[in-house]
Amino acid sequence: MNVHSGGELHVDGAFTNSASGGLLVGGDTARFQGGLVNEGFVAIYGSGGTLFGDITNVALAQIVVAAPTTFGGSLLNAGELQIQAGQAAVFLGDVRGPSSFTGTGTKVYEGGFPPGASPGLVFDEGNALFGTAALIEMEIAGHTQGVEYDHYRVGGRLELGGTLRVKLLEGFSPIVGDAFDLFDATTLRGLFASFDFD
Repeated sequence: MNVHSGGELHVDGAFTNSASGGLLVGGDTARFQGGLVNEGFVAIYGSGGTLFGDITNVALAQIVVAAPTTFGGSLLNAGELQIQAGQAAVFLGDVRGPSSFTGTGTKVYEGGFPPGASPGLVFDEGNALFGTAALIEMEIAGHTQGVEYDHYRVGGRLELGGTLRVKLLEGFSPIVGDAFDLFDATTLRGLFASFDFD
């Protein structure tokens, strides 16, 4: 178990947290210059923290946000990302991957958000807010939700903002009357500032 609290951690090269490893970050800034590959358990606790560098959360691995956290790089989530109740995580880089988000906390997207796995279904138990700088990219290659086109299902509140980009794949061409349910939420607020069709 690696514990870092109350300062700055700098890792110049690539860093892998092994499947049997644990990394606890509390009240500090961690800079993974060569990126972080999480195969085990990472928790942000106490007064929170800021993590810089690209993070890959592999299948069966877990990142738990138990305090206010800012992710300064991109995040590829193939494992579990849990934002606990009453907590929030701000994502400044791209957040992508096929896995869902557990916990009833809040995610604030200020970077790119291409959900799923080209395309796919992502379920979020908590709340999600798209900030003014967010770029949400939804892919469409057919009519089957979560299989042929992206779908983001939010269990709590979803606040729209930023730019929605709809990207057609594999030569798919929708016809008049086609409808695609890209987002579902218990509570939906806001509007996208702009739309981009590719």
